[in-house]
Amino acid sequence: MTSSARSKTATVTRSMKDVALLKTSIDEAMKRFIPKKDASGAVVETYCNFGTNHVLKAFGFKDFVGLVANEIVNRLETHPYFGKVDAEAAQRLALDGQVVIAGRKAEGHGHVALVYPKKDPMPISGKWKKPVPWIGNVGKRNEVFGANFAFGEEPCYYALVRDVAQDASPDSQKA
Repeated sequence: MTSSARSKTATVTRSMKDVALLKTSIDEAMKRFIPKKDASGAVVETYCNFGTNHVLKAFGFKDFVGLVANEIVNRLETHPYFGKVDAEAAQRLALDGQVVIAGRKAEGHGHVALVYPKKDPMPISGKWKKPVPWIGNVGKRNEVFGANFAFGEEPCYYALVRDVAQDASPDSQKA
């Protein structure tokens, strides 16, 4: 975890309620945003951006509505509410109920997914030769699995490091 993300992360206190909300909203997104298939059964359209926004809205964050995956990753790279973290920190933060987005830009069509708060040990990627976070994936396959099954190349991980609800409260609007 970068030092700036570490200091920002310390300002967000999470609870078991947040873990439950994170799990529930990811599970809902996986059920709701089913990939579109053609007559032969081939996937022709996926909704990772919709799934990601569904989860973010549950936490009061709406800045990425209407964006596709590459645009979301572009915003994550500079957004003041998000900090870049490593894979192990991503899983640990998700287990604490913090929203963490895995994202990777690609030519034409990138991918975003949520780190899932699963207590099992992180799976070891044979492809990347290291532990990877659990991902609640909305895409060609909607399920929970290691990040290496959701992404062709290793993604970056971005943790929501500011409390959106606190920033939106009437007290935070006072000068």
